[in-house]
Parts: sequence; C-alpha cells; structure tokens
Amino acid sequence: MSVSNPETPQLFLLQCGHLLSLFGLLMDKLDRIHQLHRLLASRSQPMASADMEAVLECSRATLMRDIDWLRNYMGAPIEYDHAQNGFYYDRRQGEFELPGLWLNAQELQSLLSMNQLLSSLQHGVLDNLIGPVRDRIEKLLHTRQLAGASLVNKVKLKPINNRRLPEDTYALVVQALAHNQVLSTEYHARRGAKGEQRLISPQRLVHYRDNWYCDAWCHTRQGLRSFSLDRMQSVALVNEASVQVSEEQLNAHYASSYGIFNGKASETAVLRFSAHAAQWVADEIWHEKQTAHWLSDGRYELTIPYHESPELMGEIMRWMPEVEVVAPMRLKTKLVELLTQAMQVNRVDD
Repeated sequence: MSVSNPETPQLFLLQCGHLLSLFGLLMDKLDRIHQLHRLLASRSQPMASADMEAVLECSRATLMRDIDWLRNYMGAPIEYDHAQNGFYYDRRQGEFELPGLWLNAQELQSLLSMNQLLSSLQHGVLDNLIGPVRDRIEKLLHTRQLAGASLVNKVKLKPINNRRLPEDTYALVVQALAHNQVLSTEYHARRGAKGEQRLISPQRLVHYRDNWYCDAWCHTRQGLRSFSLDRMQSVALVNEASVQVSEEQLNAHYASSYGIFNGKASETAVLRFSAHAAQWVADEIWHEKQTAHWLSDGRYELTIPYHESPELMGEIMRWMPEVEVVAPMRLKTKLVELLTQAMQVNRVDD
C-alpha cells in the first residue's frame, strides 16, 4: 500500500526532530537569562532567591546555574548579600548590559541548521507551522548580532557529499516511524550487484554526515540493519504493525562500533599518527569509546572499536602518509591493497 499524501504536520515535526527540541531548550534558556537580567537590573536592593525562583518559575538549582552562567561567561557583577539572603548587581563600575552576541558554537549551529532545514521544506499546507518558527529563529539571530552583521547571511553551513533523496521515500519512512508500520523496499546495497526485496520495521531515522539512514529490524535478515534512504526503491507501507526494538538494544548494536556501519564492534583498530598530524588528530573525537595516548617521540596512538572497515579506511586514507595502521593485520593488509590499486590506476608514465 503506497501513500502519496503523508500526514504533513507529523512529517514536519519529525523532520525538525532534535533541532526543534534544541531550539525550544535554547529559547527557554535565553528568555530566562534575559528575565533574570531584567530582575537584577531593575532593583536597587537585593532580591531573595526564593522570590527569583517564583518569578522565573524555575528550581533553585536552575537559578544558581543561570546566575553562575551570567557571572562567569557574561561578566555580570552579581553579588550575594548574606544579611538579606539575596542577589544584586554591583553598580560601582556602572550599569551592566548583556553583550550583543552570546550564543556558543553548538547553539548557533543548531539555530542555523534549523533555519536551513525549514527553508528547504515545501510550502503550502505547512506555511502556518513553518512561518512562526522561522520568524522566531530569525528574530533571535538578528537581535544577537555583532555590529549589525546578519548571522543568517554571514554564517554558512555547507553540506558535503549529500546524496539525492526521493521525497516520497523520506515521507514513507517517516510515516512508518510515526505509525509503527512495516515497510517493503527494493534495496540496492552499494556492495550488491542488484537490488533485493526487503521487509523492514523502521526504528529510527538517522542524519549522519549530511545523509539520511534508517535503523530498522530487517524481517528478511532477521536482525538489525541500517538502510541508506537513497538506496531504497519501490518503497511502500505494509498494513502490519512493526517489530519494536528497545532503545538499549539499539544503542548496544549501533553505538559500539565506528561510523554508520551497524553491528557490535568485533575489531579494534590501533592507529599511530606522526607528531605533525597529532596536533590536529588529538583534538578530534572519532568514537565515543576511543582511547588514546601520546608516545615519547611525539606521535599519537589512537585505538578505535569497529565492525566493518570501509568508512574507517576512508578516514585513514585521509591522513596518509601521516598515519600507520598498527593493528589489526587484516586492516593493514587491506590498506596496502587499496594503495597498490590506487598506484596502478594513477600510474605516472615517464
């Protein structure tokens, strides 16, 4: 059963996903910080913390975090009066004003990513949903700008290697997720010679390195698999309830190994970077379970769990010739084979 008109409000909310959540949290934080600043700036006497909590509608722990944030990151002259058990602005150096821009890198990226996502959505029935959210984002960005410079125009997010994705495929995957339904698809794996019919129960949608993937229980293979949406063809909803896998099982399966390739980590790569490359590699997080240490000669050794090697191999190739594969031997052998093939293809004739 193919559906050409998915329920657009649900599709919209799922498309926004974690960005909407981040945006909401950020707006709450900004509004609360501004309100706290106005409270302190408008009073000549200390204000009791209990009264501040009531006005801001927050807990004492949240209030103290906001006060510490204003004091430590914004340089706000917040003092505490023990006698009156309250907080106040020290005005001996003059009136304090919040700086014009105080979004950190993650918050700025979240806002701009969401603005870019909303701009790419089709209009029409979604206008009443998209419009107000975009207006709030752009207002927030413009009111926290430097020297009148528009952040929307002066900060660019450049997607790379993003693949073309049929809109109906994305819509049907989202609808299957929203209603816990099974999907049928002809899947063309990159390593396969031809497509294969699969029946899957989508578990979650993953945006990884500017491309979309669906983590799903594959009825055909009787196990968890990841499906690249751009390789899914003839996608259709099946009138059957999907198999639901617990969050713990999903994380154990997908989060234990390097990259997008699914499966519990079965190998451990040991990579040794030159002292020159180490100054950059040491600042990168390749995997949440990686371990690393510096060698006495200035080189940097990185250990990474993985299940399949293609994506990891690509990262290693990116650092050639500044990296040595120490283990496992099969990974080193595969790297040498690829480099030998590359030399043959790119042979320079005398």
